[in-house]
Amino acid sequence: MPTQPFDVILGSNFIVAAQVNYDPVKLTINFIQNGKTDSFSIMPSGSKITEWAPLILAAGALDCLPCSDPDIISILREVAELFNPTPSVIKTDFPHQLRLTNYQPCRARMRRYSPEETRTLREHIKELYQAGYARPSVSPYSANPFIVPKSDGSARVVINFRPLNKITIRVEYRFQELA
Repeated sequence: MPTQPFDVILGSNFIVAAQVNYDPVKLTINFIQNGKTDSFSIMPSGSKITEWAPLILAAGALDCLPCSDPDIISILREVAELFNPTPSVIKTDFPHQLRLTNYQPCRARMRRYSPEETRTLREHIKELYQAGYARPSVSPYSANPFIVPKSDGSARVVINFRPLNKITIRVEYRFQELA
């Protein structure tokens, strides 16, 4: 089967092969086919999308991609709903509980952040609140967030749970008992 642009839609190879125009200022990709221009926003305004935006772009651009195989387009249309802009929350029937060696709450002292780190943290927390993944808490436990660079140079917010991990009783299951 010949290589199709769908395999590399998120990379520069696709942009070159499909001859699309990428506008890094407006964060749009413009597809031109048969004299018609279709513009797709990488981060649609008003959406609660972060790292899922490229998948939305890929699913939304099916009609204007140069592809000669209708079977591939049909398959992609069938699975397009898998690229929901909002990641799902896994719901379980049981409460998650940590067993601790002592129940003295771990409280991390708030650390100082540079103005850029503060801005990044505020944006990240705002996204989590808007998406419904975070809520205000009055828990006596606290852990510090910090920022580490991703391989592409952007920021990743992570939480330091090491103090809590130190007092957590590990539950070890043997595979024979699980079967």
